Amino acid sequence: MQLAKAHNLTVFGTASTAKQGFLRQIGVDHPIDYTCEDFVDVVRRTVPEGIEMVMDPIGGKSFTRSYRCLGPMGRLAIYGFSAAAGPEGKRSLWRAAKAYIATRRYHPLKLMGDNTAIIGVHLGHLETRSAISAKELDELFQLYSSGKIKPVIGKTFPLEEAAAAHRYIHNAQHVGKVVLRVA
Repeated sequence: MQLAKAHNLTVFGTASTAKQGFLRQIGVDHPIDYTCEDFVDVVRRTVPEGIEMVMDPIGGKSFTRSYRCLGPMGRLAIYGFSAAAGPEGKRSLWRAAKAYIATRRYHPLKLMGDNTAIIGVHLGHLETRSAISAKELDELFQLYSSGKIKPVIGKTFPLEEAAAAHRYIHNAQHVGKVVLRVA
């Protein structure tokens, strides 16, 4: 969110009722309570022509709904598949299969006709290609050094409680980043 604001972008954000205040506090322009509002309807009502980018970490049907928010030249960035996890935060083969089947397939000609793009991001697969992300990391460090962005740390856990930290995130108890403390 802070990166978007550092670039003077308008931000839509979804969260549960309990976290709406936090979204406003960090500067989200259009907070959406996904427990009682349809984010596609809110986006399209606010920006009828659609928006430039949606970042979706959920997967399954969520990708299709996120795609509906895009306008011409819009990009859907997919960076997770949390729909594959069960209530305890553990991967579930059944949930993963169900979410995979629910994930709409897009033909390149459809994307071209809609003037849209779908981008998949998996930072773990870039570890041997550091030159790809060096420029972006430099920009992040400059924004951090200048005070334009500041990470919001919601809670820290000792490394040996990594499983508890993961459950905490999966149960949507966190606001901000969850940090594992080493030593």
